[in-house]
Parts: sequence; C-alpha cells; structure tokens
Amino acid sequence: MNNDLLSDLSSSFNPSNDFKEIQAYEENGVKIALKFRDVSQITLEATKTGFDAVREFVFQAAVPKSMRLELLPASSSEITGQDDKITQVMKVHNVNL
Repeated sequence: MNNDLLSDLSSSFNPSNDFKEIQAYEENGVKIALKFRDVSQITLEATKTGFDAVREFVFQAAVPKSMRLELLPASSSEITGQDDKITQVMKVHNVNL
C-alpha cells in the first residue's frame, strides 16, 4: 500500500470545486476520507464500516519540513452508531511563502 495518500492529487487540482475527496483508508471497521476544500485545508472524515464501536481514535499526520501543519481538535474520539462520524480539520501552510 502506498503511504503517500496525496499522490493522486494532480497538478490540475481546481480549488473552485467544493471538495476533492480521497478514500484514504478502509480496514478494521474504519473508513477514512480526506476532503480538500482547497490546497491548504483538508477535512478528515472517519466513519465505521463494521458493527463494533471505534474507541480512542487518534489521527496523526506529517508534512515536509518546508510546511507547517495545524491539526485542529477532532470532533470526537469514538464512533458508536452507524451514522456517527469523526471530523478533523488539517491546515497546511507553506513556510517559504
């Protein structure tokens, strides 16, 4: 599996679209989608695909040294119902600009 979740974003990304969405992960009863508002704001949306509750969910991310990552607090740390979800916003800043 490719660990670079953003590798399929093309250089023709159009920020005028509402969202570009990438299904980043779907295993062990958890599905994670990354929704790009623009090139600097990414919203993580985690849902459960199995019957068991997801507890103590923590998302971690890293960016190259030339960028700064602001990881806002997650909406929750657990997903108990089928319609529940966790959202978390990541803001990526280029420190060279």
